[in-house]
Amino acid sequence: MKTKELLADSFRTLVLTVPFQKISIKMITDGAHVIRPTFYNYFQDKYEVIEFLFDRDIGSKVEVMIENDMEQEAIKLMFICFEKNKEYYRRLFEITGQNSFGEFFAHYCEKTFFCILSRHPMKKMPCDLITPQSLAHYNALLLIEILKLWLSSPKNVPAEKIFEAYQYIMRTPILDMIQYPEI
Repeated sequence: MKTKELLADSFRTLVLTVPFQKISIKMITDGAHVIRPTFYNYFQDKYEVIEFLFDRDIGSKVEVMIENDMEQEAIKLMFICFEKNKEYYRRLFEITGQNSFGEFFAHYCEKTFFCILSRHPMKKMPCDLITPQSLAHYNALLLIEILKLWLSSPKNVPAEKIFEAYQYIMRTPILDMIQYPEI
């Protein structure tokens, strides 16, 4: 296994057992059985390791699927990949502040949704305020909140079920979700 992979895997293991703020570069390099300076040959800091792991495990796969017009499958794949490392991602979402996983992932989702919208012609919007950028932002927020809810839930809901719920929420206006009493 390559040194970069060993460092990343050591970091992921530590995230599962140690609070993020307490993880040191030395702890990561000790887990990878390399000396501390080696870390800086591959990463600037812990946050860059998070981005590397995300891209390796999810981002690069999603990108290929979108390039092949498999947008729906790409989003479903995100849920499946998050499920494989559910506790790891749950813990990453707990990190707050600048360079947090939530901040990184929000930017990633907005960029991804904007890419999807840019690849296809769009219907005319009823208001000039509804732009591809605003739609990408809205959809990113929805995806992130559903993922955070799912990851933090004690219920064991499979990725396929939560993806179906996500699709339902995306496709159904809120007023159509209300069951009014029959008159």
